[in-house]
Amino acid sequence: MKTAVELFVQELFNNGYFHYGIPEDMVNEAKEMEKQQIIEAYASGVLNECSGANIRSEQYYNEYYNNTFKTHDK
Repeated sequence: MKTAVELFVQELFNNGYFHYGIPEDMVNEAKEMEKQQIIEAYASGVLNECSGANIRSEQYYNEYYNNTFKTHDK
């Protein structure tokens, strides 16, 4: 299974957006960030389940990640 970062990079290449490539260290950094987010989300879900908290996954996403992806459009 490919991660979102891997699919994104693949699509950029497939659609001709990168003729010279993306620096490998940038891709690896994005993959590492994504990995940490997945680990933290899983851990948070386990903790919430064990504590009896009822937090919805969409609510979790909005609280922790939604602001990250806003564009810089004016």
